[in-house]
Amino acid sequence: MEAQKTSWGLFLQPNELGWWMWLIVASGLAVGIAGHPSGFLVAMGISLAKAVFIVFKYCSLRPSAAQVRVAYLLLLMICFIPGLRWLYWLPMIGTLGLVICGYCLMARFLSLLPWNRAQAINANSLWHTFMDPPVLVQSRETSIGGCPGGVCSIEAQLGAATSRLQTTNRKSPQLTPGQRSPLAEFGSSRT
Repeated sequence: MEAQKTSWGLFLQPNELGWWMWLIVASGLAVGIAGHPSGFLVAMGISLAKAVFIVFKYCSLRPSAAQVRVAYLLLLMICFIPGLRWLYWLPMIGTLGLVICGYCLMARFLSLLPWNRAQAINANSLWHTFMDPPVLVQSRETSIGGCPGGVCSIEAQLGAATSRLQTTNRKSPQLTPGQRSPLAEFGSSRT
């Protein structure tokens, strides 16, 4: 995969099936918020199909694409509880951010989990995790459950911050021969 730096701006990809699927999910959430609960069911149904597809494709929850789909589905299911439906605003805004700007807030949050990072969290890494524009990951592999432009991968969300950290004097953790980095599989299609 090859990372391409971007700046903040529009990220419309009408030629990508994954982009259209996220747009339909966002539309379903908007319909549900407008008072038609069937929109929530449509969003959850598409999210369930995407989660199952990605988990079976990789046979693992390790890749970021699988983690994002499963976490997103769980969030939608929690929001479906009658007293919590007002929370659907959060995934709707986040999904619109993904569709319009390529910003995947879920992937950024998940990147902070201990098994998805190799370095300690500090104020600088938090700033870059949430404030850097996405870095598009060019992949030859596209799928029905994919993120548009690969923006849900750890490389996409933290690529700019990672490249900045590598150019500073900070040392990354040293691995012994044969030992893999915890991030080696996160976002990788080889798992």
